[in-house]
Amino acid sequence: MHVPDPHAIDASGPAPLLRALTVQSSVERVLTAWCDPAVQAVLFAGAAELVEIGTAASRWRLNAPLGQHPVVSLRSQRRSDVLVQQVIQGEDGELASTWLIARPCLHRDGVEVELRVRYAPDGLVERMLTRLLDPAPAVLAGQVLRRLRAWLESGEVPTLQSNPAAR
Repeated sequence: MHVPDPHAIDASGPAPLLRALTVQSSVERVLTAWCDPAVQAVLFAGAAELVEIGTAASRWRLNAPLGQHPVVSLRSQRRSDVLVQQVIQGEDGELASTWLIARPCLHRDGVEVELRVRYAPDGLVERMLTRLLDPAPAVLAGQVLRRLRAWLESGEVPTLQSNPAAR
């Protein structure tokens, strides 16, 4: 069986954002959760809202600056025993690519999960808007991974919503 090298990611274009952490789960469970639109809706809460689940792709409404809510498609492009590659497409074509790589830890229990996000905003205006995103893409990548770990380890993502102490 040929397993693609997760580090042999296309070198053209900008360097990807990279975030990693350890999860107490199995590799298969991590990859399955990552591809499940219902789990993704929890992971991306606040940044994107699930609009539709299709056979080839799911559609999402993004929360962007200046009251913009573009709709994009999220489609799995490649999957192996350790890797899931997904593409985010808008009306004008591919906007970003993500790679979720999950490997068993060598000398301890758990799975090392690595998220790589490559996006290349075209033009000055798009680059400026990307910096204004709330949360910023680099912060969002880390937040999504932490939410994935919480969901896998406890079955829920902690929130301050409906908490009277979180004013």
